[in-house]
Amino acid sequence: MSEDANLLRLLQHTEFGSSSTKYVKVKGKDSPFNGKLVYWSTRMGRSPDMPHRKAILLNKQRGVCPWCCLRFREGDNLEVDHILALALGGRDDYKNLQLLHGHCHDEKTSLDLKYIKERKLRNHLEVINKELIKHDWFWDDNDILILSNKKS
Repeated sequence: MSEDANLLRLLQHTEFGSSSTKYVKVKGKDSPFNGKLVYWSTRMGRSPDMPHRKAILLNKQRGVCPWCCLRFREGDNLEVDHILALALGGRDDYKNLQLLHGHCHDEKTSLDLKYIKERKLRNHLEVINKELIKHDWFWDDNDILILSNKKS
């Protein structure tokens, strides 16, 4: 008998991994095709209709919005957010991404914009300060800034 003949044989149940593998039962009559995107994306990390990036984040977060700490539900508006905004030095990778409810994302974005404006103002003031250091300056009686070149 040749070696190839042994390849075509009926495998025993015990030959498939550990017998102690625990499987989570699917709820009721659920199916990946019944429209319950949040359930299947959280459970399996994928769903036929859920965008890949959102499904990965949903699974990673175990179906919970990190902003409000509530579970995502069917019909919720799910938005991908940068934990540290790109304008503040954040990167566009999974370590810096999170999935938020649409309204939570709006709240976080408004805070991000506040920090971005503060940073721009700080940078602008630094530029002005560097320029003022180059000059002798004073305020006149009408509160007008008078500049003159420094004498070195």
